Amino acid sequence: MGKGEYSSPSYSLTGGGGVHSGGGDSCDLECVVTIQNPNLSVLSGVSKGSILQVKLKTQDKQTIISVEFLGRLAGAIVPDPLPDFLRCLQKGVAYKAIVLVKDGEFVEVKIQRA
Repeated sequence: MGKGEYSSPSYSLTGGGGVHSGGGDSCDLECVVTIQNPNLSVLSGVSKGSILQVKLKTQDKQTIISVEFLGRLAGAIVPDPLPDFLRCLQKGVAYKAIVLVKDGEFVEVKIQRA
């Protein structure tokens, strides 16, 4: 696998933060997830409290939600509820990922509106 490429991981959501949709805006979404397919060379520069950008990427006819740190691909995420996050990202709503826990390859982030 080349730099910046993904295999299709089998995703499992972790974390106990749950989902929140506040107010009347259906894109005011939050959840806690683990970064999948972590790019360790990029993630070596993050620590608790670091902010990553959430982006939509299309590769091999698949759309993934990625996280980037300083413009470099850090991994993929599967936020819950996935259809709502996809719809909002496609509408141009910006989200950020705040690092809550970093332990080796395990990186847990809170996704919220930027």
